[in-house]
Amino acid sequence: MIDRILFSSEALRVQKRALDVYAQRGRVHARNVANAETPGYRAEQVRFEEDLQLALRTTGEGRVARTDERHLGAAEDLPRGVLERRNPASAWTGTGVNDVEIDREMADIAANTMRYTVSADLVRRAYSGLRKAIHGRPSV
Repeated sequence: MIDRILFSSEALRVQKRALDVYAQRGRVHARNVANAETPGYRAEQVRFEEDLQLALRTTGEGRVARTDERHLGAAEDLPRGVLERRNPASAWTGTGVNDVEIDREMADIAANTMRYTVSADLVRRAYSGLRKAIHGRPSV
């Protein structure tokens, strides 16, 4: 019962899931960079934001809208991130070795690090607020 009262906030659930996906995405970027010279390696990416937006789309009454039976419903879990190949099988970089683009990976790593940092800070603030409420201190 107490878990539902303290930790059922939808925003907190989304941020905690996002942290998991951003950590997974960081590992995928690291794997892509590590295999930049591996012949035939196929770059991977994690799709998450589009699926999350679809899952969180709501109607005017605050209920999750399902425009297709394959969409996530309110009782269903949030998306976990989908690992997929970045480029079609015919796309190769100018190196001819594989399809890893180091410049793109570095930009994606920077963006992912920023997202992870913001999400971690939001989760930290939520738990800090709960801790202050439990101890009876005013929230700042």
